[in-house]
Amino acid sequence: MQAVEMAQRASLDVIGSFIVGAPIETEEDYQKTLDFTTQAELDIAEMSLLKVLPGTELWRRFESSGAIGSNDWARYIIISDICDAHSREELEEWMKRAYKEFFIRPTYWVKERCRSNKDLHPSF
Repeated sequence: MQAVEMAQRASLDVIGSFIVGAPIETEEDYQKTLDFTTQAELDIAEMSLLKVLPGTELWRRFESSGAIGSNDWARYIIISDICDAHSREELEEWMKRAYKEFFIRPTYWVKERCRSNKDLHPSF
């Protein structure tokens, strides 16, 4: 969080990008991620579902288990489509909740208001 504060003091916007859906993640892990995004006072938080990409360790692991075929390399594979740890609906619902909690914070809106005032009135 100290790095976020330092970047913001230097007038840099801080964007956090988070990937969710690893088979080992739990609801507690998702909550810790959300807690970090709000406590660190990030300017923007982006969430995306874990994708299994050719050439990665995760791809090799699922290919060797038979969950992915060797000719599936052209497919865009989201982890929840081949792994039973979390359903895609559960992950998307969590991401929706995370975005809602992140963007409804009063501190977010105050910062956005100040930012828009500076854009409209640079001497502000």
